[in-house]
Amino acid sequence: MTTLTADTSLAQALRADPALADRLAEGLGPDNALSRLLDSGNVPAGRIHLADAAAIAGVPVERLLDLAGAAPAAPPAPAAPPAANDWFAQAERTGAATVDVRPMLAEGRDPFAAVVQAADAVPPGGYLILEAPFDPAPLRRVLAGKGLMSQGRPAGPGHWRICFHRDGGPPDDSEIGLPTLRKPGETWREGDVVHIEVRGLVPPGPMTAVLRLIEAGAAQEIVVHHDRDPMLLYPELEERAWECVRKTTHGDEIRLLLRPIAD
Repeated sequence: MTTLTADTSLAQALRADPALADRLAEGLGPDNALSRLLDSGNVPAGRIHLADAAAIAGVPVERLLDLAGAAPAAPPAPAAPPAANDWFAQAERTGAATVDVRPMLAEGRDPFAAVVQAADAVPPGGYLILEAPFDPAPLRRVLAGKGLMSQGRPAGPGHWRICFHRDGGPPDDSEIGLPTLRKPGETWREGDVVHIEVRGLVPPGPMTAVLRLIEAGAAQEIVVHHDRDPMLLYPELEERAWECVRKTTHGDEIRLLLRPIAD
């Protein structure tokens, strides 16, 4: 492209760049004196330099040179399709449902049922976005048992985004060698021992569920499946003449064996 200066003739600039007149009209406005002259086709362009054209337009010559030398705007590049392994981008592209449990938790409501209902509605190949104040690892395990894998990332202070993706039916626990995944608050019996799953319950839900089971008098030995060491539970056990006799760790799970205090 010809380098334009204040001494370049307007005719030369117009020959070198047929779109120059339109660009000047767009930059100066259609009512500008120079725009009207160019539009009329009667301007003696061969005798007018760009410095003269700037004077006619009433703008500094540097401004006119910027408009004249500006390359036409390139068309925007087409957006790249979301990467197959970026579930968040795929979910947003497909308009996936979003469940925000932060208001529910702030109001003291248990969001588990709402999340499970939304998860059950996810079709094969579909996505679900969960907005939460922390990374809900127990919930992610529960939904994995329903065939939804997940990716999580922090979105800010006190804010996590979890993207669930259903890539087919629920996995068969017997085939992959995993224990049966239980719902938060679920109880079951193995011989004379009653088990209770409290992972995924919102505090004080875990402690309340364990104490309710003890007070029901249905078991003399309880195994609690927890995701942390519940320090506030032990004084409550002592008040009810119960104690924790064994505590074991299994990956990110803590199992507590509870029994009545021996006389």
